[in-house]
Amino acid sequence: GGGGSDKHSFESFATQDFTIGTPTEGTYEGLNVSKVTFSSTLVGSSELKIVTMIFQEGGSFKVGNDTVNVTAGTVKFNVELGSWSWCGSDAVCKAAAGEGHSVELEISVETLGQ
Repeated sequence: GGGGSDKHSFESFATQDFTIGTPTEGTYEGLNVSKVTFSSTLVGSSELKIVTMIFQEGGSFKVGNDTVNVTAGTVKFNVELGSWSWCGSDAVCKAAAGEGHSVELEISVETLGQ
């Protein structure tokens, strides 16, 4: 986080350079989904990969002890972080907050043109 050019944070995907993969069809926990992957390298070697899945059918699956029910059209995001450059160890960051120890991610989806 913090100011300057070397930072992990950004306010919108629109301001970040992402490689967008070709949409594919597959399954997640036995349910049919369409997938598209977005990936980007942030500060240093920090890699962010977001697999966006749109369920093509309703059903349910387990996450730990919880059952998640989905309908056709439900969107799920799987986020993968790789080779993370933590502030204070692998990367010199601009914020005064010191050494990094966690990642916070907030994703929202909006309909444009309505």
